[in-house]
Amino acid sequence: MNYWKKRAEKFQELKEKYDSSFQQPSPNGRYIILSQNDHNANRIEKNIKRSDLNYEPISYDKVIRQKKSIDNVLSEKKVIVIKKTGIGIIKLSDEEFKSSNKHSDFLIIPDLKIQNSNHQSSEEILTHDDPNAKMTYGIRMGEIKLDSHFKGKQVSIAILDTGIDKKHPDLKDKIADGKSWVDNENDFCDTNGHGTHCAGIIVGGVDSNGLRYGVAPEAKLYVGKVLDHNGEGFLSNLLCAIDWAIKNECNIISMSLTSKLYDISNAVHSDLFEKAEKKRIVMIAAAGNNSDHSSGTTHIISNPAASHSVIAVGAIDEYYKLYNKSNVGVYPRLPLGFVAPGVDIYSTWLSENGERNYKTCTGTSASAPFVAGIFALTISKFHNNRRINSYRRRASPEQLLNAINRNVLDPWDNSNLYGIGLPLAPK
Repeated sequence: MNYWKKRAEKFQELKEKYDSSFQQPSPNGRYIILSQNDHNANRIEKNIKRSDLNYEPISYDKVIRQKKSIDNVLSEKKVIVIKKTGIGIIKLSDEEFKSSNKHSDFLIIPDLKIQNSNHQSSEEILTHDDPNAKMTYGIRMGEIKLDSHFKGKQVSIAILDTGIDKKHPDLKDKIADGKSWVDNENDFCDTNGHGTHCAGIIVGGVDSNGLRYGVAPEAKLYVGKVLDHNGEGFLSNLLCAIDWAIKNECNIISMSLTSKLYDISNAVHSDLFEKAEKKRIVMIAAAGNNSDHSSGTTHIISNPAASHSVIAVGAIDEYYKLYNKSNVGVYPRLPLGFVAPGVDIYSTWLSENGERNYKTCTGTSASAPFVAGIFALTISKFHNNRRINSYRRRASPEQLLNAINRNVLDPWDNSNLYGIGLPLAPK
């Protein structure tokens, strides 16, 4: 069976399942269009018109160039189309939505909610036995040498989360660019703390006491704010942020967030993730924290980590024990990629008046950026700290995975719980 026939059959399966179940209007008035085939904006326009809706398509690239917000564009009766995917974003009235799925070539679903991977936080500054330690236990477990020649130089990482504390001394010089997709928030400054904590794990470097806690301190961040001060957002914002990261040719996209409804969410992501893969971008996401292993309850990895194009990351503690709430894989259908330190992880937190502030947090949200940092170190070595101007000359995600797979710690031999193992820094 060829690709397009498989795609059409999968589309019809989803349409039959969700045409009837998605009866409630979207909470934010936005809807996501899934086209049966990977067509351009003209095809989506044709499909919309055939369903008695009359909207003008506009590419998301043009929206960015015009520096308009998504809501402003959608309020002009336009469909935002993400190029080279079968995805569109539209704003409909309740009445329009009820009549929107009559045509067989597309499916319109309410905008799905996303949230950060819920984690526990602590006001403790350090949880280590040795107060004179020069590195956190995560840096030690990853075998990251303080004098290593590879520190993420010339590597760009998109972190899609609650934003970043732009004034934090450890982070302010690591930001290449940033953008907010949160409604009524034009600034990508973090008001939650989650994104700042994840950013510090990747590029934080050393704290005011000389403690090394950041994995790849010479990497640069593209900060996409897709979650609000409550750590919540919508899938349409995430889709636009991923496309923005692709347009900026980032090496890595790190996502410490989750969404529900596996099959429909996975269908929405798939075209966009394929587009990122073609640009040789590594995509990494938190597996999620819904399990309770102590009581025998396990949950499979959440989206977007559940996509086969994304590396799902679970969490372990400093004793190499699986974090109690870490979600698991189901090999080979939904494989877990790696595990990484995710319990009592020390990193940057929201600062006051530009002062240094830190906090320890727990969850797979902390594990995903650690693995993103390891990939940044590996890219640095792969390209010998040189800037690669064309994505075509970059190491592919498969090449990077092969390099990292040769340098992992795996004492567990249980791929569903621990994936390939704990990735280590390149030698």
